[in-house]
Amino acid sequence: MDELLYNLNIERSVLNSIIFEPSQIDEIKGFLFSEDFYIPAHQLIFTAMVELSEKELPIDEEFIRKQMRNDFNESVMVDVLLANPISNLTSYITQIKVYAQQRYLLSFANSMPKELSESENVDDLINDSIKKMEDIADLSINSHEAGTREFTERFADKFATAKDHGGFSGIKTGIKEVDSLIDGFAPGDLVIIAARPSMGKTALATSITTNVIKSGEDVLFDSMEMPGEDIMLRFIASRTNDSIKDLKSGVVKDVAVFNSALNYFKNSGLHLQDESYIPFARLKAKALRKLRKNKNISLWVIDHLRYIKKPGKDIAQETSEITKECKKIAKEFGITVCVLSQLNRVNESRANKRPMLSDLRDSGAVEEDADIILFPHRESYYERDDSAQVQAQGYEDAEIIIGKSRNGQTGTASTKFIGPTTTFKDSVPIVYEYGAVNNDSVSIPEIRA
Repeated sequence: MDELLYNLNIERSVLNSIIFEPSQIDEIKGFLFSEDFYIPAHQLIFTAMVELSEKELPIDEEFIRKQMRNDFNESVMVDVLLANPISNLTSYITQIKVYAQQRYLLSFANSMPKELSESENVDDLINDSIKKMEDIADLSINSHEAGTREFTERFADKFATAKDHGGFSGIKTGIKEVDSLIDGFAPGDLVIIAARPSMGKTALATSITTNVIKSGEDVLFDSMEMPGEDIMLRFIASRTNDSIKDLKSGVVKDVAVFNSALNYFKNSGLHLQDESYIPFARLKAKALRKLRKNKNISLWVIDHLRYIKKPGKDIAQETSEITKECKKIAKEFGITVCVLSQLNRVNESRANKRPMLSDLRDSGAVEEDADIILFPHRESYYERDDSAQVQAQGYEDAEIIIGKSRNGQTGTASTKFIGPTTTFKDSVPIVYEYGAVNNDSVSIPEIRA
């Protein structure tokens, strides 16, 4: 079996080529590592070459001998020096990496029987296995690397799109003032929606999702806090303008409109999942399956960060790893990843309760990795006794504070929060009717946003 998992001549030729042209080591050492070589003596030689390069010393037989000292093997070096040097190393290095992957896969497969017999938790074993498989996948070399020409062409395409759409190039949130500030969500963006409980995180996420679906794009929505049918209730309410209270009671204003909304979402590009409190490795694996099967998904929503299982004690570090992985997926698949997060309680003790970046839980990691940070804020939430307008008309003034926008502007966008349907809209007054008979008893239900 080992004969199939390495090639002695290829390893010798790569090492010989570095000695023949030492300047190549600067390009090679970024993605070829000593453990990728099968022959232990070759691993030691390559390690010595990298060390010499970092010391800015010549990479030749004499200096390699001095660097390796007692590990130097004369006969192995002779075989390396007698090998044929090659001018284009890419295909040879790729083959070395492929062999290394095969060996790791074989080792992983052979270790599984023992792991199965010793593991007491199948979920932990599955998550560890997924992580190991991802590490093995990361060993490969991307055979295509974009250069200046391709980046220029990509920019030209984005420029043309912006020109054709009145200066807009991103995925629209559906809230005009927000879109005018951030220019929408771009492929590769990590977006954070953060707020205190019941302020409107999920409401903003579902409002954005509804608009993205309407534009013809697909959305993967992981509802980790609420059951899928509860999230679906919100989507239906946003489509029919029936209040959530009425829908829960089996009351609708127009049965035909209601049935049309059901059919709309059944056949829409919404991919809804509701598994709760799972490790990020499992959440990621599920998402990757969806993303690889459906190339039309442009937005992945995770609701929310708190409900991702973090088994360790260093929550800040684990949160950092999650946000970095989300950013990596966004770039790899050319989508926007939107993660909902909670704020700490500090803002509630201030006279001005509008949130700021320092209010983010584990703010260092989240703030650093995010491209866009949105804070939905409703001042009337803190002034319930004075919200007569809200009680009468079903909407209230709200703000979407853009705390960070890597490629756009920060600022505050004015909007309306529609309590009965838990949606955010542009600042246009809307009056909602209720199914209740006695208008005197009508009140806005307290919706957990």
